[in-house]
Amino acid sequence: MKKTFKVKVAILICLICFVFSCAAVMAVEDNVSQDKDKVEKYKEIRELMALTNVQQLCQNMLDRMIGSFKDAFPEVPASYWDKLKGKFKVEKIIDMIIPVYDKYFTQDDIRQLIKFYQTPVGKKIIKVMPSISAETMTLGQKWGAKISEEMMNEVKQEVEKSADKKNDNTGKDNKNKN
Repeated sequence: MKKTFKVKVAILICLICFVFSCAAVMAVEDNVSQDKDKVEKYKEIRELMALTNVQQLCQNMLDRMIGSFKDAFPEVPASYWDKLKGKFKVEKIIDMIIPVYDKYFTQDDIRQLIKFYQTPVGKKIIKVMPSISAETMTLGQKWGAKISEEMMNEVKQEVEKSADKKNDNTGKDNKNKN
């Protein structure tokens, strides 16, 4: 009887190990499948970013930033700016942007966007969007400066009103004390 019990326990242990092994293999296979899907999606995101010139836009932004520093620090030799430009690679920001696309777009969305940007109107958007962005940014800056000035004037008036009311109340309080 003891021998039969030990055999049954051994078989049960083997079955439990087998089940856990199968579950682990299935989990690994699922992760590998998800990793393959992720790799494919990231590849397609890179394709979309290439179509929409994201890398060039990032490079232009970096160049403008370095240009601003050059203007602010004219005493710094040109060789330093060249070295600095070589230090910062646009690919790093691209690698940081990809997960953002992944977060907001499904793989099907990415594929549809790629198809769209390959159409004539998609190509036109790619061509004119930098100009539209530059013009709207300039307009936004002008608008922001104007409303900022208006807000500041209104806030100053409100502060003066509050100060006048406080002074009026202080004067009344002093009269009541006498």
